[in-house]
Amino acid sequence: MPTVLLVGYDYDSIVFLEEKNIKVDVLYDKWDIKYGDIKEIKDNETRIFVEEAANATLSLKAVYQYVLTNKHDNFLYDAIFSPFELTIETAGVLTDIFGNPDNTLNTLQSVNFRDKFVQKTKLRSSLKITAFSLIPNLETFNITDSDIKFPNVIKPISGAGTVNTELLNNEKDFLEFKKSLSPDILNFPYMIEEYVDATEYYVDGYVKNGNVKKFVLSEYTQPALNIKSGKTLGGIALNKYDFSKEYESVYIILEKVMKLLQYKNGVFHMELFKESESSDFIFSEIAARPGGGMAKQIFEKKFGQNLTNINIQTKLNMNEQLSTEKSDSRYFAFAMIPALNRHIQLLPSLSQVQKKFQNVEKLLWEWNPGDPVPDISRSSAERTGMVLIHADSYIESKTLLNTCLLYTSPSPR
Repeated sequence: MPTVLLVGYDYDSIVFLEEKNIKVDVLYDKWDIKYGDIKEIKDNETRIFVEEAANATLSLKAVYQYVLTNKHDNFLYDAIFSPFELTIETAGVLTDIFGNPDNTLNTLQSVNFRDKFVQKTKLRSSLKITAFSLIPNLETFNITDSDIKFPNVIKPISGAGTVNTELLNNEKDFLEFKKSLSPDILNFPYMIEEYVDATEYYVDGYVKNGNVKKFVLSEYTQPALNIKSGKTLGGIALNKYDFSKEYESVYIILEKVMKLLQYKNGVFHMELFKESESSDFIFSEIAARPGGGMAKQIFEKKFGQNLTNINIQTKLNMNEQLSTEKSDSRYFAFAMIPALNRHIQLLPSLSQVQKKFQNVEKLLWEWNPGDPVPDISRSSAERTGMVLIHADSYIESKTLLNTCLLYTSPSPR
């Protein structure tokens, strides 16, 4: 029986592995316990606890101890991977020692996808990328000495979900940003990059044996940084027939990225900018994980394939066993539902919403009345819920999404 090591608790991955009669050892930590909604352990599952799975050294010791106790000295996993941004590098380190680097990311390859400064440095000679520079120590950094002029964007080199990412218009903004950070992260490396006033796009898909397979190009309903002012994020999956030139351009970018960053098997989430309809795409960043929001649900609607399952299938050299022929030409769009008044007592159900809007595909609530209201300005992971719709055109998808959001954001009763 094949055995994989999953870095971070992911129930959907465990279920799929059980269906395929594959044993999984799950490296989980205190954050999985707090936020991971851990289920009852499955027959194919063993769990290894570590205090902090994002800490590669602690994780290495925990897995080594487990292997010595329960396996044998020369034991190797068939695949080691993480579906989460913060533990990609840990999976890479463990792959070099206990895994198969031919199918999954090794240490340096995982750094290519986790460290945005390294990533952009490796890609800047081949892709259009905005100016950027490294800030080794934020506490001693003088922003007036930077070659990147205002307005600019400052962010951690290994961040996630726009946490500690800020648009700076002047030196005062920078000083206030520094003041807002806890002292323990002031010595962490950051990067500063030129701000682009442009439409923002994202791409979700997968690569197998180094070849780009299927992907979906989507347009953010507004720039991701707007969540800092309390705006909600959403996206429209573009029809490849109406946006054929854009899809062709993105495919060329993806081919270059996969080759230069040495990504052979797995899923990806890439972000791009475009200043005008006739301009070239500007590369922003890419991650070796499924996209957030409702990217996975939209990909499955478009192609009948589940990105969580594909992430495993490609790493284990399995054939994609879900339909590869389906291609839905409709537009799909999703949006995060705005923060609701804490006095609301009842949330509308999917069936209630569908009676008014037949185009609604899914409604996912991630907040319950009475709970603390999520701070949606802190991170894209902080949200009340999400709604997914389908439409027949780009314009219709925008209109329906806005109307549906008004309905799914009830007033207190």
